[in-house]
Amino acid sequence: MKTVLRVLFYLFLLIIVPIAIFLSFSYRKDIAVEDLQKKYSFEDSRYIDIMGMNAHYRVSGSGEPIVLLHGTGASLYDWEDWTKILDDHYQVISMDLPAFGLTGPHPDAQYSTEMYLEFIRQLLDKIGIEKAHFGGNSFGGYLSWNFALKYPEKVNKLILVNASGYPKDEEDKDILAFRLANSDFASWALQKITPRALIRKTLKDVFEDNRQVSKERINRAMDLLRRNGNRKAIMDRIRQLQYVNSEQIPQIKNPALILWGDKDKLTHVKYAQRYDQNLPNSKLIIYKNIGHVPMLEIPLVSAKDVLTFLKE
Repeated sequence: MKTVLRVLFYLFLLIIVPIAIFLSFSYRKDIAVEDLQKKYSFEDSRYIDIMGMNAHYRVSGSGEPIVLLHGTGASLYDWEDWTKILDDHYQVISMDLPAFGLTGPHPDAQYSTEMYLEFIRQLLDKIGIEKAHFGGNSFGGYLSWNFALKYPEKVNKLILVNASGYPKDEEDKDILAFRLANSDFASWALQKITPRALIRKTLKDVFEDNRQVSKERINRAMDLLRRNGNRKAIMDRIRQLQYVNSEQIPQIKNPALILWGDKDKLTHVKYAQRYDQNLPNSKLIIYKNIGHVPMLEIPLVSAKDVLTFLKE
């Protein structure tokens, strides 16, 4: 009996001790937003009160406005490369959506589609943008076409970059980070424990070329995730939001450019075909051997396609 207990004790140590060590090294405190603003604000960054949030946005260049909306877990940094190219021709407006980047959590933890559309509308109204082209990646693409549905008078052309929005088919599984967010225990734990390996894995899921998952990208993603309240906000956002209105997509008459990486692990390329079939005035470009974020993996190529489309 003593031998059995001894074996069980050593098994316990072999299992629990490494887990405890891993968790202790993965524990991360929140970072004050003031510190992150000093590190991650651009020269043309601006801040404005929207719905009780100190919203972070950029306005770069001049000319006809184009609004760019990022995806889940991302920030306006996703549009840095496009902004450098497009702002020679357009006024480029990007923003950190609620729950992400320097904008941070909604004061009432509300993350419905309607809240996001109202946030975008209020921000654009306050800065005097009456009508613009809209571009979005992933969740930002979903918000872009929903904004066109709700406010057709405010939207000119649409650029959908690996856009989410269609209910996923049964065989399509979410990536690890999304599955963890939908687990009660994991969601609670991830509000304090942020393993670097999980951030690296998540970025590798969105890039086909893993060489682009740089130390700088990992560090920035970890820092912005640790902005006060962001980790809980992202978990709330993933758990709350339901994709709606996909049956109304054929009502969108705006000219639409659909850009898609054919190796997307988050939103299968078949959904690109679905958008192209259902949007009455669309053009589809599929990039070979590219993942979920073409604007980051091939910024020059994708931005050139956007310029051609906008000038048509």
